[in-house]
Formats: sequence, C-alpha cells, structure tokens
Amino acid sequence: SLEHLRGLHLHREGQRSRRDSPCFQTMLPVFLVVVIVVMTVLILMASAYILVYFQAEEDRNTAWMPKVAVVLGLTLASLVVLLPPLDVANRSSGGELDVSLLYQVMFVSIAILVVVVIPFLIFYYEAEEPENARGQLCRAMVYEAVTLASAATVLVLMWIFLGRAQIPVTHYVYEDQFLDATAPTPAAGCGLGSGCVAGKSNFYEIGVTPVVYIMALSSFVGWFFLALFGGIGMAALPLDLMLAYKSRPQSISLQDYAKQRVMLHERAQRLRSIGQAL
Repeated sequence: SLEHLRGLHLHREGQRSRRDSPCFQTMLPVFLVVVIVVMTVLILMASAYILVYFQAEEDRNTAWMPKVAVVLGLTLASLVVLLPPLDVANRSSGGELDVSLLYQVMFVSIAILVVVVIPFLIFYYEAEEPENARGQLCRAMVYEAVTLASAATVLVLMWIFLGRAQIPVTHYVYEDQFLDATAPTPAAGCGLGSGCVAGKSNFYEIGVTPVVYIMALSSFVGWFFLALFGGIGMAALPLDLMLAYKSRPQSISLQDYAKQRVMLHERAQRLRSIGQAL
C-alpha cells in the first residue's frame, strides 16, 4: 500500500542519515580496530592451542623457535583469509582504515617467513651440533645468506623484466566534434551515425611497485600449492578417517580379557626364565 511504501522510504532515509552522521562514521573505525585486535589475539591463542594439541611428547619444552614459526604461520594464514571481509566492512563504513597497507604488511610478512625464517630454522636444526653451537649458528647463517641472495636475485630480475600490469581497456576514436549527449555512456553514444569508430580492445600497461609484485607473485605461486596440497588433503582425509575408525580401540569381553592376561603371564614367566638362565 501507499502508506507501507512511505514508511519504508522514511525508514531507509533514517538509516542513511544515521550512516552518514559523523558519530556513526567515528564509531565504525573504532569498532573495526577493536575487532582486528580481538580477532588477532583469538587466532594467536587458537594457533598456540593447535600446536600444543598436535605436538609429540618428545617435543615438549624443546625447540621453541620452530614452534613460534608454526604459530606465526597459522596466524598469518588465518588473518589473510579475514582481510577481504575486513575490506568490505571498511568500505561500507567510509574507508577510514588503510586496508591496502594491511594487505602489504601481511603479504610481506608471509614472504619474510617463507624466505628468511623457515629456511634459517631448517638449516639451524639440520646442522645440530651439541658440542659446537657457534659453528651450528654460523653454518645456518651461511646457508640462509645463500638462500636469501638467490631469492632476492630471482625476484629483482623478475620485477625488472616482468613487473608490469596490463589493464584491459576499450579504445574509441571519435571523428566528430560533438557526441550524443543523451547517451548514458560514451560507448552507447558511439552509434553508426555518431561519427566514431567501433571500440577496439587494448591493454594499458603500468609498472608495479616491488611490494605489489611480491604480493602478486606470492598469490600466484600460492594458488598452485593450494591446489596441490588441498587436493591431496581432500583425497587423503576420508581414507585416514576410515582407517582411524577401523583401528579404533574396542572393548573386549571378560573371557577375552582373562585369556589375554593368562597369555601375558605365561610370556612374562618365559622371559624371566630366559633372563635367569643368562
């Protein structure tokens, strides 16, 4: 009805006015900052819990640096997944937060973790020498320097020769001085009698910064690893679950328990007799 439409219109106008108010614009960035801090702390706690839950008994209270690297890796992987919804929420609230800077910080942190932290820890613990800790550290630093130099050389060369982005555009050539002012877009005004040639697809090439290139390269390479390990995991998970269900501990009857107890007692007696004979 007309009254219903009028009420709906007033409701939308009220929401729009509240959304455009300075108080609302100020509250949303603060809320987003609180959400970022809380989610980061929760993800750190969850990553630490996963590490403690799945670690072996022999690894308790030892090798703290690899554990820190695992927690950081899980945290960064989770936070990168949550960046797109944060970007959407930030844009809907007026774009007060510099989410592009967050993207750069996250991807550069992942690159440092992959190229610097993880290889150094691998080299350090593979060359373990209990009697020569300084030699172990020096050897790991040499190997890491070679790895970092190789990665930096490849990255710089790729950025120099491939560090450009191609943006698809449509090129129109107008032969007349005036266009159709009633057309909604220039492309729609480019008709047969408007004096312009049909649009041609083309690419506008621009150079990218090293940070943006690192983001693009890590995302490109990461998709292949995701397809590889994700496919293997999805194929192996049902098989592991079926094998775990088949080999699960099962209860036995009292008769079987007594039989196993007698067999274990007889085996212990035989081992004792062999030990006494020696």
